Amino acid sequence: MKGKIFLIRLIMMFLVGLSLFWETPGNAGQKVLLNFKGADIRTLVEAVAEATGKNFVLDPSVKGKVTIISTVPLEGEELYKVFLSVLDVHGLIAVPHGEMIEIIPDNQLKSRAPLLEEEESNKNKSSSMDEVGVRLFTTKYVDANTLAALLKPLLSPKGHVGVHDSGNTLLVADYTDILERLGHIIERVDQPIKGKVELVSLHHANAAEIVRVLNNMDQGEKKESVKNAHKLVADERTNSILVSGSEGERVRLRTLIGYLDTPIGKSGNTQVINLRFAHATEVAPIL
Repeated sequence: MKGKIFLIRLIMMFLVGLSLFWETPGNAGQKVLLNFKGADIRTLVEAVAEATGKNFVLDPSVKGKVTIISTVPLEGEELYKVFLSVLDVHGLIAVPHGEMIEIIPDNQLKSRAPLLEEEESNKNKSSSMDEVGVRLFTTKYVDANTLAALLKPLLSPKGHVGVHDSGNTLLVADYTDILERLGHIIERVDQPIKGKVELVSLHHANAAEIVRVLNNMDQGEKKESVKNAHKLVADERTNSILVSGSEGERVRLRTLIGYLDTPIGKSGNTQVINLRFAHATEVAPIL
C-alpha cells in the first residue's frame, strides 16, 4: 500500500514538473519583476532572453555584477530597453547579428565596425533605438572624407565614422537613432553644388533662430583665409536660409543646419538645450 502511495506521489510530482517545464522556458512576452542585487550579469542576460525570446551571445570579456531593482513588472520592448540601459551603465553594448544579439564592451565598437559592415550595413533595421548598428552611406556629390570629418562631432562618444575603401562611401557605427538622424542629414547635404549661393529649406527649426545660432558659433573664431568666409540670410517667409561662401564652407554649413533642423533626440557630442527662464547669452560664458 505504501509503495502504491509513493508511486502515485512520484507520478504527480513528475506531472507537475513536466507542466512547469513546458510553461516556463522561452515564455516570450511574460512580465518580469527585475530584482537583482550583485548578481552575475549573465544571470540578467538569461532572464531577459527567456522573457523576450531574444537570443544573446556574450563576448568572453563580458563580466561583472549588476544590481537592478524594479517595483513594477516589465515585459517586451520595455523590459529590453531597461536591459540596454543596464548594459550602457556597465560599459556594454548590444549589436544585432541577424537573429542573434552580441553583447560586447563598448570600447570594441570602433575596432569591430569594419567587420560588421557586410552583415549590418543598410540591412540594419533594429527595433530598439538604444541598440548599436552599422550603416553604409554612399555620397554622390560631396567628398566622403570631407563629410566624415564634419559628422564626427555629431556622433555619440562610442560612435565611429570612416571612409570605405571601395569608393565614396561612409561606414558609420553608432546607436540606431543617431544613424537614422545622420541618414537624413547626409541626404540633405549630398546635393549638387550649383553657383555660389544655396537655398536650404527647414522642416522643424526656425530659420532666423538657426542663423543666429550659427553666427554666434563663428563669432570669435579667426578665419584662416578669406575662402572660409560665408554669409547666412534667413528668409522667414519660406523658413529657408540663403547660404553663400566657398564650396567646402557651404557643405559644412549644410551639415550643421541639417543637424539643428531635426527633432531633438539622442545626439552625439553636440546638444541643443532650450532655456525657459535664463538668457542663453548669460549662461554660455558661465559654461
